[in-house]
Amino acid sequence: MFSARMRPVALGLLWGASPLLCSLVNTPASIPRSWRVVVGVPTAHAEPDQRRGRIYLAQLAMVLEGARRLLLWTETYIGDPEFARFGHRMAEGYVDMAGRLVPPEKKLVNAHPHLLMVVENVERALDAAARGDTSAFRQRARIVREELLTLESVLKQLKLRLPELSR
Repeated sequence: MFSARMRPVALGLLWGASPLLCSLVNTPASIPRSWRVVVGVPTAHAEPDQRRGRIYLAQLAMVLEGARRLLLWTETYIGDPEFARFGHRMAEGYVDMAGRLVPPEKKLVNAHPHLLMVVENVERALDAAARGDTSAFRQRARIVREELLTLESVLKQLKLRLPELSR
C-alpha cells in the first residue's frame, strides 16, 4: 500500500498528525519517542507491560485449571485406564501450551518453571494411571500439589493473583 519510506507519513496522516510534521518524518527511528504515538508509527513495545502480564496470568490460570481438573478426574476414576489414556493426550497438550508461554515480565520468570513442573507431572501422572501404576500416579499427584503450593507462594511474593475462572 505505502512504500517503506512513506509509511510513517501516511500513518501519521491517518492518525491526525499535521502534514508538516509528517513531511519531516522519513523513518520511525527519526521520530522522538514521545511523538511516536501521536504520529502513529508502531513501536516495538506498543502493548503495555501490564496488559501483557495480565494476559500471561490468564493463560497460566487456564492451563493450570485444565491440568488440575484432569488430575482430579483421574483420581476419581483411577481404575479406568481408557479415561486415563484420553486424559493423557489432553495433558500432553497442556505441556505443549505451557512450553509455548513466554513470561512478558522479568518478575514472572520466577513463576514459569513451577507451571512447567505442574503440567509435566500431571502428564506423567496420567501416563502412570494409563499403565495401571497407581503408586507412581499418587507420587506424581503429590508432586503436582507441592508445585501448586510453591507457585501460589511465588505469586503471593510477587503480589500477583491468578484471575478467577468461572466454575
